[in-house]
Order: sequence, then structure tokens, then C-alpha cells
Amino acid sequence: MKSLLIGLLGAVAMSVATPAPAKDWTDVVIGMDLSYKPWSFTDSDGTFMGFEVDLANDLCGRMKVKCELTSQAWDSIIPSLEAGKFDAIIAGMAITPKRLEVIDFSSPYADSPRVLLTLKDSPYAKLALSDKIFDIENGGDEAKQQIEMLRTELKGATLGVLTATANVKFIETYLGDVVEVRQYKTAEQYVLDLAAGRIDVALDNLAYLGGVLTGPDGGDMVIVGPKLSGGMFGVGRGVGLRKSDTDLKALFDKAIEEAKQDGTIAKISDKWFGVNVAPQ
Repeated sequence: MKSLLIGLLGAVAMSVATPAPAKDWTDVVIGMDLSYKPWSFTDSDGTFMGFEVDLANDLCGRMKVKCELTSQAWDSIIPSLEAGKFDAIIAGMAITPKRLEVIDFSSPYADSPRVLLTLKDSPYAKLALSDKIFDIENGGDEAKQQIEMLRTELKGATLGVLTATANVKFIETYLGDVVEVRQYKTAEQYVLDLAAGRIDVALDNLAYLGGVLTGPDGGDMVIVGPKLSGGMFGVGRGVGLRKSDTDLKALFDKAIEEAKQDGTIAKISDKWFGVNVAPQ
């Protein structure tokens, strides 16, 4: 019996100590939300375009893998990753504590603070866009004052937001008792409702909303309010990955770092956003 127990313990130790063999990644399928221009979208003939399309192609070249880009609705993109429909998510997804409970992420490839979008002739247009970025978790009294200002100025407003995002959590935590919230499956939908006057303001990241201003309805809109980051907004945008695919994460981490260091991410982001969204 003693020798059997020793043998079993030895087998367990060997199974723990011996890591699973790394997968030889030659083909990677990437899920994208193609309703988030200029992060990623399709042009009139269906061609995939945008910041993350260019970035994905660059990263895949550095990783020396063949990549297939596929479209996936935002509200089912994480379940589809877990179900094996694709291997990675590149969809402007913030690296948040809540998402890290379910999936893993690469190191961040972009970051952009949250701001508000409204019509130029609305009463909320008076909320000037701040120069400073306020960290809602570590920004101390300054950040608290900005949130209190929003609670006062937005009281009674109808606020549009993309569903299943950290933006929803922020509104529920800080503004839910003073605004009416409408959640949308795509960002394009809340932009249309804002243009039509069905909502008063929308909350999203600055890089995306900057692209909205150049769109067909953007001439009547303005970006306003404090720039907010940190806390539930996470630590930037990363590639979403299954927790088991640590080898694929290592490939993406290395490629992202190279693209940051040689200025490629800055170049691509300037092309699509007019500013550098690479993490500093």
C-alpha cells in the first residue's frame, strides 16, 4: 500500500510539473466587431477596414501566422471565443477586472478615455471637453468632483451606451439614479438615435467618438465632458484570448511590444484617429 501511494503521488507530481505542450500556431482566426468605425468596419464592397484591421494584419505578420478576420456581434463575442468559433478577439475591448474573470488578454495595444457626445444645440454642449484625464479609481478628489458635476449636469438626461461594456457599469454605479439609460447592440444605433433627438447624450471612448464627428451626422455633434479612465474602464484595449491559450498570448504580447517600440501602432492610430492611442 505504501509503495502504491508513493507511486500515485509521484505520478501526480509529474503531471503537475509537466506543462501541456505548446500549440504550433500557424493559423489564427480573429473575431471583430465591424460596427465600430474607425476601430473596425466594412466599406461599401464589404472589405474589412479600420485601425484594428490594419493592426491585426501587422501583428499576424510579426507572429508569422496566417490570420483570418471574421465578423462577430459585440454582445456575443466573448461566448463565441470560449466556444471556439475563433481564437482571439480584436474589437476595441477594454481590459477590465470583470472580463479577466472569464478570459485573458494580451498586453494593451491602445487606450482612450471615456467622454460624452451630444448635439451642438443641446443644453449639454456647454460641458466643455477637459484637457486632463481623470482616473476614477485613483484620481482622488478631482475625479470625484468631475463625477459629481456629471450627476448634476446630466440629471434627467437620456443617455445612450453600447451594451455589455464597462461604460454600462460606470453609468449604473455613478449615474444610474439620475439619468435614463438606453443600451444599444451597436454604437451606430446610438449615434442615429442621438442625431434624431431620441437620446440626449452618449458615452464612449474618445477615439471612436472622434470618428463619429467625421461621419454623415457628425457635423451637428460635439464631444464634451471630462475625460475619464481607470477603475472599471480598465487598463487599455487588448486582444481577448482563452485562458488556456497562454502560448498565443505570448505571441501577441511580443508582437504588440515590437509594434509599440518601432512606432507602428502610433502610425496606424494617427492614420485612423488623428492621434496616437498607443499606451504610453
